[in-house]
Amino acid sequence: MHLYILYTGGTIGCVGTPLAPVSGVEFEAAFRATMLPPIETQLPDTTVTFDSFEQTLDSTNMQPSDWVRMAQRICSAWHEHDAFLVLHGTDTMAWTSAALSFLLPNVSKPVIVTGSQLPLFFATGNDPSAYQVLHNTDAVRNVEGAIRFLERAIPEVGLYFADQLLRGNRAIKSHASQFIAFSSPNYPLLGELGVRPVLHSDRLQKPDCAATFTDRISEVERDLTRIAERIDSASAIPFLLFPAAWSVDNSDPSLLVSLLQQTQTISPELRGVVFEAYGEGNIPDFPAMQQQVRRMHDAGIVMVDCTQAFAGDVGHAIYRTGSWLSEAGVIAGGDMTPVAALAKLIVLLAREESEEAVRYGMSSNLAGELTVPG
Repeated sequence: MHLYILYTGGTIGCVGTPLAPVSGVEFEAAFRATMLPPIETQLPDTTVTFDSFEQTLDSTNMQPSDWVRMAQRICSAWHEHDAFLVLHGTDTMAWTSAALSFLLPNVSKPVIVTGSQLPLFFATGNDPSAYQVLHNTDAVRNVEGAIRFLERAIPEVGLYFADQLLRGNRAIKSHASQFIAFSSPNYPLLGELGVRPVLHSDRLQKPDCAATFTDRISEVERDLTRIAERIDSASAIPFLLFPAAWSVDNSDPSLLVSLLQQTQTISPELRGVVFEAYGEGNIPDFPAMQQQVRRMHDAGIVMVDCTQAFAGDVGHAIYRTGSWLSEAGVIAGGDMTPVAALAKLIVLLAREESEEAVRYGMSSNLAGELTVPG
């Protein structure tokens, strides 16, 4: 296996007090000295290529443009490698893994994102090749476990953490301070690591038979160049619903409506909203709210309705407070997580020319992120 490792930063590469990610050169030196020998012993046919961002990042500082940079690096290394491992901070790992599934459509080789809750190394002196591995953390197990599943050549963008392989666009960070930090509330695990890796092949994406990703790599690279040029030119935001005062008297727009009105003045221009609604997608239906949502639809803003509940899906026909949304132009997000919906919306707004194309994409299952009825 020819393995490509892209180190972006994050806790897995942090040392010092306070913790901060080491450079790519330092991380590679420490990894080659400590982690690579046992990997090569267990997998003797494995060769590793390292890559890194010029400036490593705490994942809190990740931007959508960084998602595109990761996808472009993977594309550049595609023909020479069999598998791709992205080392990333946990704070925005779910957004990145979701975004990569949309930026690298129908991948035919495995791409896995992982990281850790605690660092991989302990700095001893100034020579990274003399750093010690912190064996009592989750970092070693996450790296080695991810590589075990990369061997299986699955056609997915996955997120691997705490012995579990999740579909990347189904994952959410569900715990801030435990090793089992990620969950997949609306889709079963793709794999689990016990005594040996167990891959649930029936849950994997079915490859697109029309043309493999390798056949379309030049097209994908052109697409990524276009997305890179446009991804910062428009805004898509989450909007969390919460109990707030409102009145039938439309002279007082209510806090929720006032906030939505203010979002239309942000820069870059607002072009997308992911509502994190109550229950099965319910949003208060008082007159001023309905009027505001319709005004936003008429202004060309693409709105998607997801549930703020941990699991479940959106059904607009169930309650009156949800039934008005489809007629007002709001797209039912089904069982997409709000994280996946927002990453998908950001990518589509940069990729597509028309509002209609964005709306169609948000309603479609592009990479296993959405269960489509029937």
